[in-house]
Amino acid sequence: MDDIRIDYNAGEIINALSRLHRAGENTRPVMRRITGALEAAVEDAFADEQAPDGTPWAGLSETTTVRREKIGKWPGAKLQVSGDLARRIVPRYDDATSEVGTNIVYATTHQFGAERGAFGKSRRGRPIPWGEIPARPLFGLSEATQNNIKNIVERHLKTILSKF
Repeated sequence: MDDIRIDYNAGEIINALSRLHRAGENTRPVMRRITGALEAAVEDAFADEQAPDGTPWAGLSETTTVRREKIGKWPGAKLQVSGDLARRIVPRYDDATSEVGTNIVYATTHQFGAERGAFGKSRRGRPIPWGEIPARPLFGLSEATQNNIKNIVERHLKTILSKF
């Protein structure tokens, strides 16, 4: 399976982290806090049913709504029929990186969307997916999350500098 990676290099955050590094400070605790902020942003995306930039997720197709009604899962939350995707958000951090992701294969389809037939055909010759799937991004950095991360780093830096 190929990895899909979305990297963000927000300038102010990078500058603040660089100052921490130059101060010779252990950055693991701040990376842990940043990871918590990233994880919270994904949880907010599920709760609010919107992309990190505030764009509401596309509605469900009539076919999907009817199918979910038949199995008793509608009305319900988008992208949460089983809850697997929301439950399997995995945080990781070390001294230099902070990330959240998932090992759910279909997460990339929800993140980026897919055109009808984008993944080929079934054994019966039907397109996979059978219809258009709109993007419903759950990973990304909103301005608020970027500011939160910047504040986390700056607070940590102030704590370090107050020791001197």
